[in-house]
Amino acid sequence: MKNEISLDLSSNQDILNTINHLMHNFNEIAKDSWDNSGIEFHNSLNDTLITLEASIHPNIPGYSELAFYLKATENKDNFNKIAEYIQLVIEKNSVKPIWMNEEIPMGLSAGFSLANADKRYIINFIDLLRTLDLNHEVYETFFIEILLGKWKICDETLLLLAARSGSLSGQWGIENYEIPPLNPEQKNTYIKYLLEDTLKSKVIDTGLLIDALEFLDISIDNEKFKSLFKNYKPIFNESNIPILNHL
Repeated sequence: MKNEISLDLSSNQDILNTINHLMHNFNEIAKDSWDNSGIEFHNSLNDTLITLEASIHPNIPGYSELAFYLKATENKDNFNKIAEYIQLVIEKNSVKPIWMNEEIPMGLSAGFSLANADKRYIINFIDLLRTLDLNHEVYETFFIEILLGKWKICDETLLLLAARSGSLSGQWGIENYEIPPLNPEQKNTYIKYLLEDTLKSKVIDTGLLIDALEFLDISIDNEKFKSLFKNYKPIFNESNIPILNHL
């Protein structure tokens, strides 16, 4: 079956060949994966199922696909190829979101693993998450929790928090995470990213955004903030995004 993939996990060339195989046979593998409840990666040296040796989160199982991508991202030489795979998933999802099984969308494990290996790829993870149905998320919130815990408050995680407050809010927002107090510069960066994120959201819920700002102890004029949106859309564009001092 196409959802069962055998490789020598100790060979980086074999890992790269496997990712190429996943890309070139994406539709067939996705169908077999759904029909058989996931993709299984087997170690060709001893014919055993590849799974996580240690848990990365109490609520995330050590399933085979996650174990494969966490191993693949141990080598920086694989980053570009994995990013290509994530972009392919994003393009496929623009037509119809594709699920590996009832709990895990295709590409989620790759997107998380790459962002976990290098914070520069958090933006790729965000772009992927925007194509998913986060009103039915299962593990997404825990993957985000891991990234926030690992990378702490930095430019990339502020971008992730802003997206999670708006376009990625789904079943959960940012109130489920333990976020340290932001300094003034971080607050300015967050609100800049939050307003940029509204340009990527289908519908703007100003109440949801204001709740996120209050959670992060960012003081604004609520009515002035609401006036930035009309008919659930921003009235500004990328060239004239308001700054915190204006609110």
